[in-house]
Amino acid sequence: MNIAIYQPRVSYYLGGGEVIPLEHARLFSMRGHTVTIVTVRAPYIIQSDFFKEFIRKNKKVRVSYIDLPKEYAVIYKEQPGIEWNRWIMESVYVGQRALSYFSKNAFDIVAVHNAYDMIGVPLKQRSALHLHGYPREAEPMHRALFSGADEIIAVSKKIREEWERMVPGTKMRVVENGIDPSIADTSSTLPAEKFDVLYIGRLIPVKGVSYLIRAIREVKKIYPEVRVAIAGDGPQKKELENLAGKLGVSKHIRFFGRVSEKTKDSLFGGSSMLVAPSVGKEGVLTTMLEAATYGVPTITTTSGSMKEFLKHKKNGLMVSPENAREISKSILRLLKNKDEAERLGKNAEKNAREKWAWEKKIAALEKIYERKEIIRR
Repeated sequence: MNIAIYQPRVSYYLGGGEVIPLEHARLFSMRGHTVTIVTVRAPYIIQSDFFKEFIRKNKKVRVSYIDLPKEYAVIYKEQPGIEWNRWIMESVYVGQRALSYFSKNAFDIVAVHNAYDMIGVPLKQRSALHLHGYPREAEPMHRALFSGADEIIAVSKKIREEWERMVPGTKMRVVENGIDPSIADTSSTLPAEKFDVLYIGRLIPVKGVSYLIRAIREVKKIYPEVRVAIAGDGPQKKELENLAGKLGVSKHIRFFGRVSEKTKDSLFGGSSMLVAPSVGKEGVLTTMLEAATYGVPTITTTSGSMKEFLKHKKNGLMVSPENAREISKSILRLLKNKDEAERLGKNAEKNAREKWAWEKKIAALEKIYERKEIIRR
């Protein structure tokens, strides 16, 4: 197949909706397909190190850039990851140029990873829309956007259920995100430091990191030497550092900023647990799957799709969203009960390796992409 992955943000932003398309590109390329990433480029857009490293390592994956004029710079002055309108504005303006690109360059299928990016795909071009989350309420525009996709694929059952509720009559498939179990098997990095608690991800409100910091204030009363690693970057970083100072837990928390794959490997290998206090309507978190491959148990919330992987007290612990008290109690539980933490971690690892390997997930996507008939909604 000749596959295009249209993701304007993948060249500069680092979130699940960007990392997963790149993983798709790598895996489809390995399976012998021709893959082209279509993304944005401009002098005022700084490419992420993650994207640059991906391009360096995956020579067979092609990249086609949509070059943006200087008047679009106003869009990129606003930090991404906070206001949804910022994403929509980008989708609309970049979409105008993407339409021209796809009108001149045909593919067997164009994979899109944001509903509003469907604006940039001509109706005559076969497409697959991947949904990585869901809003509180759908907008009238969503039905029109969905109608342009030949296939709609949700990354979790919860996401499918919510969209089908909000946009009645919409039918979609579910193909969950996966994990490469070999990331832990091939680890050669000895942990430089040991941490009791680890968070890895974007520092944006939907990730709920402030509740973890508030929880540590309570944990340190029982475990005064507790150590926390917060790895990731984002517009909330300074705010979260200030919160740690205000609550008197700065000496317990190390903010790493954005980390390399080698450092991430070391952090997973040297941490007792992952805490993912998400408050958003997300799919199954990749970081939770990554932690599982290392045998690291996760504490996460009942928000979104996390329970599709994590079963409370079986392969991790679940707490209510926006509840620092429950987070602190769960952290203390695992710190006090090493045997339970080990059992949860082993069960999570078994689940990840047996049911969530990318090999199975990408094969399911391949079958959907290869469907010959076009189903219009």
